[in-house]
Amino acid sequence: MQESNLLEIKHRINIVDLISNYVSLKKRGSRFVGLCPFHPEKTPSFYVDPDKNFYKCFGCGESGDIFNFIQKHENLTFFEALTLLSEKAGMPIEIPQNNSEKKSEKDLILTANSYAEVYFKKCLELSQENIRSYLYKRGLDDQLVKHFNLGYSPLEWDGLLKYLRGQNISDNISMKAGLITKSEKGHIFDRFRNRIIFPIKNVMNKTIGFGGRIIEGNEPKYLNSPETAVFFKSKEFYGLNLSTKSISSNNYALIVEGYMDVIACHTAGITNAIAVLGTALTNDHIKRLSRYTNNILLCFDSDSAGIKAALRSGEMFQEEEMSVKIVSLPKGEDPDSFIKTNGRDSFLKFTKDALDLLDFEIKESIKTFDLNTNEGKVNALSQAAKIIAKEHNFIKQDTLIKSVSSLHPNFGSLIDVETQIRNEVRRQSNLIKLPNKNVKKTPINTENITLNNKYLKAQQIILSGMLQGYYSLDSIYNFLDSTYFDDYYVGISHLLEEAYNSQKNITYEELLEKAIKNDLTNNFYTILAKCNDMDFESPVADLINILINEKNKRNTYRKEELLNKMKEGKLTSDSSEYEELLSLIKGKSFRAK
Repeated sequence: MQESNLLEIKHRINIVDLISNYVSLKKRGSRFVGLCPFHPEKTPSFYVDPDKNFYKCFGCGESGDIFNFIQKHENLTFFEALTLLSEKAGMPIEIPQNNSEKKSEKDLILTANSYAEVYFKKCLELSQENIRSYLYKRGLDDQLVKHFNLGYSPLEWDGLLKYLRGQNISDNISMKAGLITKSEKGHIFDRFRNRIIFPIKNVMNKTIGFGGRIIEGNEPKYLNSPETAVFFKSKEFYGLNLSTKSISSNNYALIVEGYMDVIACHTAGITNAIAVLGTALTNDHIKRLSRYTNNILLCFDSDSAGIKAALRSGEMFQEEEMSVKIVSLPKGEDPDSFIKTNGRDSFLKFTKDALDLLDFEIKESIKTFDLNTNEGKVNALSQAAKIIAKEHNFIKQDTLIKSVSSLHPNFGSLIDVETQIRNEVRRQSNLIKLPNKNVKKTPINTENITLNNKYLKAQQIILSGMLQGYYSLDSIYNFLDSTYFDDYYVGISHLLEEAYNSQKNITYEELLEKAIKNDLTNNFYTILAKCNDMDFESPVADLINILINEKNKRNTYRKEELLNKMKEGKLTSDSSEYEELLSLIKGKSFRAK
């Protein structure tokens, strides 16, 4: 593909909008910052520069443009990323057949899924009246069916199989996509039959799998695609492709249990609702969500299984230092049924009354005791104290203790019941093994940090200034050469110095191309990201003198080191170090005018 086409794709796709599908970004000056999607972190160190069209993480070092980001995040080859982004830019391309990089299995599975989605949608359009009636009874009108790309799989054994064969999709790929399955006798047939189909999409709106709800029969109520090369249930959420911006803007995610719960919430305008996919919450789910928000609202079914799932999920979020609250709906209700019966406003009232994890756990635990007897009250308080002991913040502990004090058999008497409960909490706390926080940490050596920071910053400003046109090459290389730069920066300096020596004008794009060819992309973007416009207000002569002084100091130290070796008889006249010493003795220091 021509370089001009690559530049056109980069021009059409706003890098901030693209990365916002994966990361919650906040504006900081002329750039945007968020939590890095490539390594765990609590403090944002991931920067996106829309003017330069690149990103850089100062925590793990990852950097690049839109192609690098999609390649890294989606684990794609360059041509896979190119195909995906070219479609997003509205200029789809075909990879030449003789290209050394063949179409990958992931691409073929995504293609098969795309055809399957078309098939399911067409089957729904042509379905009998009873299928349409079923959808209408569930509150799924034509507009919702279209918005969520819903479909229908007929009660046939090989309808999809034949359709995919007609689209030149091999049975092998259909099998790997989880669209067909094989019997013990070796017969292959459609996985989804007589089901309403819910396409599952990633944040780039690519269909990566399907969920199917049985219309009638004794088969499993819900059936999901198996895990494939593009679909991992332990990482994906249903509805996340439609929710990322709402989650970021509202600064919380509402996690529900099923497809219909998500659809009901979105229909009611609650567009930050998502659901796990037929599996328990995992750390990979939490890691993905943490890129958009640290605030979680759990609203699971109000049955015992839903309560257990909410408590387990809540503990997992808290372990990752995320804020979590649990919505407690009336018994027998889920978000889908409740919203349809009571409406959006009533549901939102319940979300506003959501309880902190321990409050919810206490509330649910005391339901199991008979509070009409003193024995039941004592047992309920003992259980509550055990839960309160998990809270290490004493102020929060006191709040929880006050909330359960009315359960004490002597509540309202002259006895200090709160002190008694507090003593029980402390007893329970002693039974909990706390993590050892007294592990010795290696102290950080801060020697010369201030001095070195000044030198490092001067290098960054000088190189970034030349790359962006703030400083001419002449204004720097009339006084310096690349030996004045540290190892990390010397490669970029060499590229600029070559341009200076050739006396030819060189563009930013040409420098970037040279950096890529010399495996200096990371260094290139790091230098650009380290500086802002105010840095270039520093007098260039001052910056040059910082580098010269640093080199003179290093040369003086090195010269003394070599002279001492000579006095000790450890330096011979035929060694390279002897030649280095002669050079240092002859060398002269100078300052920029």
